[in-house]
Amino acid sequence: MAYTAFSSSRKSEQDQVWVGLAKEPPTSWYAYLFVNGLDRADEGEIQRRDDPLIGEMENDVKRLEIVADRFSKIGSTPKLEELKVYDVVKDFMDYFKIRVSKNITFELSGNPHLLAGINVPLFDWVLENLMKNAVNAIEGKGAIKVEVSGTR
Repeated sequence: MAYTAFSSSRKSEQDQVWVGLAKEPPTSWYAYLFVNGLDRADEGEIQRRDDPLIGEMENDVKRLEIVADRFSKIGSTPKLEELKVYDVVKDFMDYFKIRVSKNITFELSGNPHLLAGINVPLFDWVLENLMKNAVNAIEGKGAIKVEVSGTR
């Protein structure tokens, strides 16, 4: 009985540490992006550098924040927003497709006006898992086709 109580207490402490880590923003990435995403102009003013790699790194940092947000919301009731499903799927596909092999193409079709109550971080998590599974199932060249449909 004492072992069970100790084990349960230890597990609870570990869970709290993971939640705490999940809530912390990736500050070292922000610092890197700040330093490397800026140039000094001739007059000493700081200007933003147009570098597509920095832009993609910023997207990755935002993605890390979303992942951290997911973990902090485990066990809570999600807040849903009325959004166009097509737009949410398109935004995720645009992010995801540049992070996989060039041998895989992506196609989105369907109803661009379909509305649904969506929690974007959680919905993106579903899309991410589905698309990762699809990518893993493709050997060589292939296509991932997503169709948005439904009634509302």
